[in-house]
Amino acid sequence: MMRNSLPYLLAGAILAAVAFAAFYSAKDTVLLEQCAASLEVYLEEQEQAALQWIGQERSSLQAVLQGRLPREVERWRAALRQQTEQPYTLVLSRGDSILFTSNNAVAPPGEYVGQLSASGEQRRLMRLPSGIFYTYARPWDAQTTLSVWVPVELRSMDRRFWPAVRFMPSDVEVVSASEGTPVRIASEALFGLRAKGRVQAFWAQAVVLMAGLLFLVVLLAWVSRLALRLYAQGRPLLAASVLVLAWVGVVTLNSAAALGSEILSELEVFARPLEQPLLGARSVGDLLLHLALLLWLAGFFHRVSRVEGLTHRLTLPVRIGLSALAYAATIGSTLGLIGLCHWLIFRSGISFDFDNLLNVDRYSTLALAGLLLVLLATFLFHHRFLFTAYQCGLTRGQQGVALGVATLIALALAWVGGLPAPWPVPAMAALAAGYVALFQYSIAQRLQRLVGLALWLMLFLAIVAWALYSFHAQKDRQVRLAYAEALAIGRDSTHAEPLLRQVAPVLASDSAISYLLKPWPFRPLTTDLRQRAYEQLYPYGYLFQNYRLSVFAFDKDGSVLPQDQPQDRAEVVGKNWDQGTPLTGLPQVRYLVADNGVFRYMVRTSVRRMNDPAQPAEVFYFFDHIYPQPTRVYSELFYRLPFRGMERLFAYDYAVQRRGYLVVDQGEASRAVFAKDLPRGQAEERLTAQPRRADAVYSTTDGSAAAAVGRPLGDARKPLYLFSVLFALCLLFIVVIALLNTWLDFLPAHYQLSFAGRGSLSKRIHYRTFALIGAGFAGAIILTYMHFADQARQREQADLDRRAEALLTYLRIQLSDVPPQADTLSRLVPQLLTPQAASLATDVNFFDSTGNIVFSTQNPLVRIGVLPNRMSTEALVSLMAGLEQETTVAERAGGATYTNRYLPVRNNQNQLLGFLGVPYYLTERKVGPEVSDFIGLLASVYVFLMLIAYGVSYTLSNSIISPLKLMANKIQRLKLEDKNEPLEYAQQAGDEISALIEEYNRMVEKLENSKAQLIRLERESAWREMARQVAHDIKNPLTTIKLSMQQLDRLSGDPAQAAAYLKKAIARLIEQIDSLAQIATEFSLFANLDIRQKQDMVLNDVVENVYDLFTEDRNVELSIDLPDERFLIRGDKSHLIRVFNNLVINAIQAIPPERKGHIHLSLTRQGDYSVVRIRDNGGGIPPEIQKRVFEPNFTTKSSGSGLGLAICKRIIEAHDGNIYFETRPGEGTDFYVELPIAPTGVPAEPPEKALSN
Repeated sequence: MMRNSLPYLLAGAILAAVAFAAFYSAKDTVLLEQCAASLEVYLEEQEQAALQWIGQERSSLQAVLQGRLPREVERWRAALRQQTEQPYTLVLSRGDSILFTSNNAVAPPGEYVGQLSASGEQRRLMRLPSGIFYTYARPWDAQTTLSVWVPVELRSMDRRFWPAVRFMPSDVEVVSASEGTPVRIASEALFGLRAKGRVQAFWAQAVVLMAGLLFLVVLLAWVSRLALRLYAQGRPLLAASVLVLAWVGVVTLNSAAALGSEILSELEVFARPLEQPLLGARSVGDLLLHLALLLWLAGFFHRVSRVEGLTHRLTLPVRIGLSALAYAATIGSTLGLIGLCHWLIFRSGISFDFDNLLNVDRYSTLALAGLLLVLLATFLFHHRFLFTAYQCGLTRGQQGVALGVATLIALALAWVGGLPAPWPVPAMAALAAGYVALFQYSIAQRLQRLVGLALWLMLFLAIVAWALYSFHAQKDRQVRLAYAEALAIGRDSTHAEPLLRQVAPVLASDSAISYLLKPWPFRPLTTDLRQRAYEQLYPYGYLFQNYRLSVFAFDKDGSVLPQDQPQDRAEVVGKNWDQGTPLTGLPQVRYLVADNGVFRYMVRTSVRRMNDPAQPAEVFYFFDHIYPQPTRVYSELFYRLPFRGMERLFAYDYAVQRRGYLVVDQGEASRAVFAKDLPRGQAEERLTAQPRRADAVYSTTDGSAAAAVGRPLGDARKPLYLFSVLFALCLLFIVVIALLNTWLDFLPAHYQLSFAGRGSLSKRIHYRTFALIGAGFAGAIILTYMHFADQARQREQADLDRRAEALLTYLRIQLSDVPPQADTLSRLVPQLLTPQAASLATDVNFFDSTGNIVFSTQNPLVRIGVLPNRMSTEALVSLMAGLEQETTVAERAGGATYTNRYLPVRNNQNQLLGFLGVPYYLTERKVGPEVSDFIGLLASVYVFLMLIAYGVSYTLSNSIISPLKLMANKIQRLKLEDKNEPLEYAQQAGDEISALIEEYNRMVEKLENSKAQLIRLERESAWREMARQVAHDIKNPLTTIKLSMQQLDRLSGDPAQAAAYLKKAIARLIEQIDSLAQIATEFSLFANLDIRQKQDMVLNDVVENVYDLFTEDRNVELSIDLPDERFLIRGDKSHLIRVFNNLVINAIQAIPPERKGHIHLSLTRQGDYSVVRIRDNGGGIPPEIQKRVFEPNFTTKSSGSGLGLAICKRIIEAHDGNIYFETRPGEGTDFYVELPIAPTGVPAEPPEKALSN
């Protein structure tokens, strides 16, 4: 044993050593030194590349500074286009005025550029709100400074990244050179790197992960080998214990030591924690690892744990108990899988959108991959459990008992465990029991592996898909109700208020504001105050994104300080601050709902102008809640912190009204917020039929505000699409496994998953048909997605073009008489573009004729340097040189890449006023739910096409194989063919055809000798069968005649009763004698039974006559139930009497001797048919002969030829009717005769006649 384990131990030791070496070698100091070295190389390379480009383009740059275009404009534009791909930005400036930028990768505000001295060469680190930048500056001439800006660390509102080091650890920060590992440029230590905690390189964690996974594979291989050895030694329980302990040990170790979420925290799949752990997993990576181990455990058990001979080794009660245990485990695991679906939707923290299957992120995709692993593991467990139950050799009744007990056990455990289910738990248990029964049936019938697997997948995935969609609908409703309440209340106590408690002291201690509020006669601009406030707010990205800032300043006497501030103290303080409610423990922060319905937070600070205690001032900061529009490009690129964490708000239509004002209206939810019967203080869902949608609505307790969050409702096709997609993916996965197994042959042979060109021809037809359709489905899905993604981009491009043209047309009309003066444009353009851009829900920029920005819908981002304050130099050159009438160029800003469309704006005198810039951001992620529905429909079509293809391939293979097998069997059994010569078969032996030919050649010599004897025997048999049938049919009328005569004999002592009965008896005897007269003729014509004498008759009378005929039989108790309605039919009365006589006599004969017989005749109506039912309480018809009851010559009685029911069936069919039965083994049988009612009905009998009858 030790010798066999040595390779595993050696491989495990090597892998463990590699993992530990990678983990411990990358210490903080070593890693920081590596990062510092990478930064040094990167920054020096960018600086040298920038200076080299400057040397090449110095003459062109000089022409730009002189206000003219270079001579070679095309070459100059090509050089600028190359610069758009560079991470650095070249800036030529004079003071704080920027004259030229090579691209917009870095957009430093003018005041930061002005800090770079024009005297001498210098290198320094510049900290901007948008990030940290390395700068190199030197004089260009006596007045102009050249500077190179290279990003070291870029910051957005929710993340930061390092262009120089792709996988920089998240806990590394930039500090001064003396506080960390220094970064040196030209032998000068500019800054340092410091770790806030333990850091590890991405490559090191990747090595640890790969080595750890390989170590785990080696460990599991060794454990599997050990378990196999124990199993071979006859210790299966110990082998199973080793496997389970290995799985539990790995899962427990990973969970307790947090190996994945802590050691591999730099890997994204392990970095994001799950909202609630499952199976010890704290991240998606942990979950996938644990589920993969579960699949390994299931596969091993399925391969090894085979139990044979249970029927002979165990007693019946033990076998029933073992089957019940297997059924209970199967049903319980199915219900547990439903619980896993609930956890995925409600507790994992992973977002799913099953109404738009294409709207998935990497985490939801990985989670669904984990679900696929669970499905495979569940299938293996279920197949092993149910195969064990099948091997117990129980009858169907015993299996039903075991299944019922198992269902009750699983139901009790589900109730005790509080199983969350989309439907009532009993219904779920019943559905799971049905699934078990179908799975057991597929095993018992020994269906082909692929067929049984497909049937199992269909039902199982139907349960899973419906559960997922039901849970998703419940979660969606909860989310919308919570969103509606949060939007209506408006107060942001969970996100904004904690940040305001941090921001308020920062604003109060900001000395830059006191310097901006210079003493008289200087008066600042509100734009300068807001810019400074935005710089302070940008690190608090949530406030920056979700609230619009306004700044108001007043002197000690209450006078307005900013020169462009229209609001006086009475409006700011009296109508807002004094009306607000202070935050608890923070009186300098208040909130209120403004007159226009906007929710507003206010911060009040006291400052000293120029730090002069004699000149105090008050500054008010108003934070008005705004709703970023999802169609705005900059919102999509830079705003990733949604209001109150409502990440899915943009996926819905929503509207908010306060104080009668519609504050926001996104989509079609505004109708719901103005409903008059809104509930106050509680959220509820409102459903509307036209349009078909669901809106969650909430109204505050005072009724001053209401919000609605809704969406269009999907139909029943949505869960069908989800089922089809899951089914198609699983089948594709199975096809891939089969292809790999065909090549590698790694699965056990009994799985039969292979496309190898050997074995059964039918299997090869089925598998290759599935593979062909699967490949076609995959290709169709890929091409469909590519087509619709391209169409979506084109539609979005056309939509943005339409908006840009609308803005351009509007500006040209409004500015047709405006001269190209900077002051006029800076005053008019914001007034014109702000409402127009809001109505079109788009971002827009306006630049003057020199390329400097005049207006932007995202002005705060421009002020702090995230968005450029100049238009693209390449675009400016193209438009100024007249190379293009308009241009679209690629740009980078804040680490994001997008395109900008620039259009010149001219007045009616053709004077250039400036340039309109409209940003575009086209992405495949905007493929809408209609595309998802189409792909779902396509998947549904392909799923059913697969089923149809299986039916066709099954029929085709049967048409090829089954007739051949059948012919071979018939030749072997019957030997009734004419004389034939032996056949020669030149194909490869081993298939069905060769077996047929061999059998044919052996038996052909015997056919001639057998033919004559068989013909003679067949004729004699036919005569005997005819005689027996004639005797059988004559016996029934004779029995009737005998009963009538016996009844007359009993009544002979009473002449009055005998006379009354005699007339009826004579009529019946004549009918029976007529029936006897027709038997010979009709029997000879049995094959072509002809009912010629059809006439109108009342079926009620026929049934009543039959009843009267048998009432005197003392051995049975007859009863009859006739309706008031009389059914007129057209038929042959004698033939119908024969049918009913035969059925009653058969019913009497079916009653056991020890049982008191009860026969009930009834007549009812079902639509256009009359139905006669003859019920008995006999022994019933055994299942094995039920299909042969109406066959000619078939009988279970000692007498008779077996043609009675066959003749009955022919007679009823000749009357355009139907005869069938329902039997209850041991309890009795019901025979039904359906006859069409004639078009004209017969009225019910008068009451007096009915009474007399």
